[in-house]
Amino acid sequence: MRKSLILAASLGTMLISSTAFAAAMNTTGVIKGIEWKHHAISLSNGHTYILPAHFTMKSLKKGEKVSIAYVVRHKHFYTTSVREV
Repeated sequence: MRKSLILAASLGTMLISSTAFAAAMNTTGVIKGIEWKHHAISLSNGHTYILPAHFTMKSLKKGEKVSIAYVVRHKHFYTTSVREV
């Protein structure tokens, strides 16, 4: 019984800590490249951000300043929102 309780507490701690890392972060930058095939954009900070499947990429332009909310999963940046600044 005690081993089960310790295991449950350990798993709970891991779940709580992994949820904290999934919090959305924000950045602002200039669009340096648009990757139509991968549904992504590259910003002046050197990172590439994968856009949501429902996002209309036609509204984006190279050289445009944008603000992005994103989460990091498996070393990839997934955007949750993109807006022009």
